[in-house]
Formats: sequence, C-alpha cells, structure tokens
Amino acid sequence: TLIQEAGASSIIRPNKTDLKNKSIQEFLPPDMSEYTYWKVYWRRNAVERTFAYAKGYCGLGSPRVVNENPIKQHVFLSFCILLLIKIACDEMGFEKTKYSIFV
Repeated sequence: TLIQEAGASSIIRPNKTDLKNKSIQEFLPPDMSEYTYWKVYWRRNAVERTFAYAKGYCGLGSPRVVNENPIKQHVFLSFCILLLIKIACDEMGFEKTKYSIFV
C-alpha cells in the first residue's frame, strides 16, 4: 500500500526497446520527478524480488499452491513480512540486537 501511494501503480517500466528512440521523460507520470520515478521503480522491484525469494525459500512452486494450502499461505506471508521489516530496518539504519529482532 505504501508503494501504491508512492505512485508505483502508475510506473511504466520501459524496456531497452522502449528507450531506444525515446527519453525516460516520456515515461514519467505527471508531476513526478525523474528522481522519484527511479526511487519508486527500485522499491517496487525490491518488493517483487522479496516475494519471489520468499516463494522459493518456502519451496512453493506456484502462487496457486499458496492459495490452496492455508498453512503454506501463512508461512509464506509471515516470511514476506519478516523480509520486508528487515529491508525497512536496514534502510532506516536500525541494527539487530540480542534482545530483539530489530531495535
């Protein structure tokens, strides 16, 4: 939801062919700077990679398997949340301590 609020849903991810004859400026949503565009672009990629990593780590072949099995779904979502919390804490400079997961 935070990423959607930041405008990720309106982000168009051009490929090399798209950028061949066009400037990146043509892909920017209205009222969004190029700096914000790349920040949101990479955050969106990070979240997508996190879900893909979690799916592989939990040994889940496809999203359908997660939907059919509530236990796998719980493990998958819990692991994703833990990874996203870790990423957020790393970004904010928080460090792991022996007393808690993150401080």
